[in-house]
Amino acid sequence: MYDLEAGTPIDVLENRTQAELRAYLDALPLQTCQQMTEVCIDMWRPYATVVAEKLAHARLVVDRFHVMKVVNADLNALKNELKKALPEDATACQYPLLKNEKDLTEKQQTMLEQVYTASPQLKNAHQLKEEFRKIFETDQTVKQGQKALRHWLEKAKQAKLFSDAVKTIENWFQPIINYFAQRTTNGPAEGMNNKMKLIKRMADGFRNFENFRLRILAAFL
Repeated sequence: MYDLEAGTPIDVLENRTQAELRAYLDALPLQTCQQMTEVCIDMWRPYATVVAEKLAHARLVVDRFHVMKVVNADLNALKNELKKALPEDATACQYPLLKNEKDLTEKQQTMLEQVYTASPQLKNAHQLKEEFRKIFETDQTVKQGQKALRHWLEKAKQAKLFSDAVKTIENWFQPIINYFAQRTTNGPAEGMNNKMKLIKRMADGFRNFENFRLRILAAFL
């Protein structure tokens, strides 16, 4: 758990269970809990359940990059399904399809164009993926973001694409839309996770969790 504003860790729990998170929040002073106005999580249902119970006053936000990951997973699965129909030069098209189109190299752009020519279905799916990404990269209000995302869901259903992503987004719709309130993400947590892995490697592992926890917290002082 980390401070969204300061980008520093608050604490580290040994397990990611409902019981452990609930017990941790129960032990906090009421005033501390009341000061938490927004909570950003990945799409792990136990987190959402405990936040709803213990921090019902706080806005729950699903990290946009985890939502994008679900969309990309569906696109990658479709690519694997249709791979045999692609020309040989375009079979290694994972990066051109999943990478942000604006960041493609000239070679990757050429490969993407080959995919477009060979597979109208992949073309449509890729364009929908890019449309989805741009929803979250455009400065929108919650109401505008909600309207844009509902429109995207309808287009995906009509095209019979992104079925798993559509189901996931609909199940988490409000927390996903809450992103547009303050455009909060869990980006800083990814940097912390990398630093934690480095700490563990440098120590050749920890036999005692509490020592690991204290070492992590000390690293960010």
